[in-house]
Amino acid sequence: MRETEESATGLRPTSTEEDLQPEATLFARWRHSRLWRASSIVLAVVAIGLSSYYVAIKLVSSLRQIEEAHIRVRPWPVILSFAITLACVLLGGVVWHLVLRGVGVRLGLRACVQSHLLSIPGAYLPGYGWRYAGKAYLTQRLGIPLGLASCAVLVELAESEMARGVLALTTVQRTFLDSFLKGALEPYIWALRLLGWGALLALPLALEKGVTWAKRRGRRPWSDMNVNKRDLWLALLMMCFTFVLYGAGFSVLLGTATALTLDGLAAAVFSTSSSLAVSLMMFFVPAGLSVRESVLIYTLEGVFPEAGVTVSALVSRGVLVAAEVVGALVGSWLALGGRRRSSPKG
Repeated sequence: MRETEESATGLRPTSTEEDLQPEATLFARWRHSRLWRASSIVLAVVAIGLSSYYVAIKLVSSLRQIEEAHIRVRPWPVILSFAITLACVLLGGVVWHLVLRGVGVRLGLRACVQSHLLSIPGAYLPGYGWRYAGKAYLTQRLGIPLGLASCAVLVELAESEMARGVLALTTVQRTFLDSFLKGALEPYIWALRLLGWGALLALPLALEKGVTWAKRRGRRPWSDMNVNKRDLWLALLMMCFTFVLYGAGFSVLLGTATALTLDGLAAAVFSTSSSLAVSLMMFFVPAGLSVRESVLIYTLEGVFPEAGVTVSALVSRGVLVAAEVVGALVGSWLALGGRRRSSPKG
């Protein structure tokens, strides 16, 4: 099995700490310490408690509106939203493939999709940050040095967070700007958008410069990279497309409570991009539980009826969980198929 993996990737796996800098090893030890675990649990409980309280208040205040507006969750919009969300989950494997190619790692598309999908359960226990750590570990199991896989994960994380932020800036609603900081950002919104897109497109260039510096200084594992800017730009394009699809999936649910327009679709993209970005920053909260829902409700306040937004946000959690469960099952099926092909025939 190991020989098969090595021949498929052209790289030999290394030990866990072989290609890591001393500070990375120190961070790994601290991450496994009791203080880290205790603080993560406390922060997760506080974040979940506060956001759940906010969602509960909105739900209680919306109950009468839900009854008066005869809002019902119909099956077909939920099924369509699930299909769109599942497509987004699967496209994450394509993004991971492009990111790996962008840092000079040649790994088959099937293997990339497999490691991406199998990392999904890590987001639920203990939290989003561990999903990315799990992705690096699973990629290392396929024959990629752990240090290089970890650097690729950091590149993907930086690109995805910036892409979400730029999409949120691009689609932000005037209603939200008027309420947030009392409209202080509104005069500068176009300048911020241009600055955001410029910074996003400059990320591969900045990484190339950083890797060149690392090679001169012998700073492994960054010096092991061979940056391919074209693939990194393609990864950014695929990320933006995927995040717009997430918004489209959520807008399908919103359409059950209100008529949806292009402005409404833009608002849904802004809301989902913001909620995913905040959920990832709350990496200690399992799957962004209740954090994502509270951001969805807060960012759409005044844009859509509160009752419809609250119901759609709660239903979208069920849709996301179902799509990610199916995604993890697909990843398991791909891994099982790979083992069967690599096992000797007897």
